[in-house]
Amino acid sequence: MSYHVMVSKRAERDFDAIFDHIAQDSLRNAVSCTDNLTSRLRVLIESPRIGRKHNGSDTKRIFIIDRYKIYYRIIDSKKRVWISYIKHERQS
Repeated sequence: MSYHVMVSKRAERDFDAIFDHIAQDSLRNAVSCTDNLTSRLRVLIESPRIGRKHNGSDTKRIFIIDRYKIYYRIIDSKKRVWISYIKHERQS
C-alpha cells in the first residue's frame, strides 16, 4: 500500500540550504543533486521501511542518499511518511 510523503518546514529549509550551498559552485550540480534526492526519496512511497531504524525505534528511520541522511518517521495509521530533517554526513 502506498504512503503519502510529507516534508516538514525544517526539512524544506535543509533542502534549500543543500541547493544554495552547491549552487555557490555550480547551479547545474545543485539542480542535479536536488533532483536526485527528490527522485530517490520517492521509494518511501512504496517502501517506507527501507531506511535503517533510528535509536531502536520501529517508526523513526534514517535513509541515506549519497552523502545525505534523511531522518523520517513512519505513521502507519495514516499511511504517511514524515520527513523531519536532512543532514550532510559531515554534520553531527
